[in-house]
Amino acid sequence: MTNIELVLNMLAEVTTTALSKSKQPDTVRKNVEVAKEGGSVAKTQEKILKADYIRR
Repeated sequence: MTNIELVLNMLAEVTTTALSKSKQPDTVRKNVEVAKEGGSVAKTQEKILKADYIRR
């Protein structure tokens, strides 16, 4: 796993934790929605990094 992948993973976890504290989901379905939302933040950042900064 690269450093960028580790950082994106941490971003997803921190974002999901913050969203969970903010939204306080009370069902499994709502928790899944929060987790997907947190993951989508990291996915968006990954796309930006790849498009703008990572040249292969």
